[in-house]
Amino acid sequence: MPGCSKSDIDVQIPENARSVVVEGYLTPDYPAELTLTESNSLKDDLVLLAIWNAQVKISTDTGTWIARNILYRKSDRRIVVNYGCPDTIKAGSHSFFNLNIVLKDGRSVQASTKIIGPVEIKKVELNDDHIVVHHDLMNDPSKYFKLFVANYKNGKTDLTKSLLYDQSQSSNASCVMPLANYKVGADSVVVRLFHIQKEYYEYLNSVDNAYSAFIDPLLNPEAIQSNVKGGIGIFTYYTLDKVSVKLR
Repeated sequence: MPGCSKSDIDVQIPENARSVVVEGYLTPDYPAELTLTESNSLKDDLVLLAIWNAQVKISTDTGTWIARNILYRKSDRRIVVNYGCPDTIKAGSHSFFNLNIVLKDGRSVQASTKIIGPVEIKKVELNDDHIVVHHDLMNDPSKYFKLFVANYKNGKTDLTKSLLYDQSQSSNASCVMPLANYKVGADSVVVRLFHIQKEYYEYLNSVDNAYSAFIDPLLNPEAIQSNVKGGIGIFTYYTLDKVSVKLR
């Protein structure tokens, strides 16, 4: 085309300092689990940059737990855990959890989380194109939820979907998930309702939005919402209830 020319352009990618990334999850009847990594730069391959040999302590009403440096995969949350505590979290025994991390290079990270109440699934309605999950937290002061649904065919997961719900300003006691064709050929449906905190709700929303902006260059990038000081990520306590429904 007239007036157009082709030439190579050198793009300088700025060097950004790596951030400490924390994902810490606490829930009753399970040990505290933590993923501790460093962020990737734009020049890096997308690989997990695990941080090893850090001092990780979790303090609560009953004392201080020392997290062990281990490695295993949590298939239900699709994450890799590299620090865990042998102590099991007991419902009703704690009112807070404080996280303190010191890395080998001297960097430190802190975070804290409060306790929220248990949630109970009262009823599940399996309609043809949507699922309704009724819960018991009509007037709870922290009404943030994550609903996760999976169907199974021949004992294997076939379809999964999750949605977030902010019911903090309503008296609603149900979560509705649009979901088409989830019954076709399925043996059963498993419903998990997570009662989560506002900080975790905002973190998950921002991660979803950041991923969408990464895929679609027309969308504005969004910063990850975090409750971690000295790094980015989430350290949170949640509760959940699970119901399994046989379809045939």
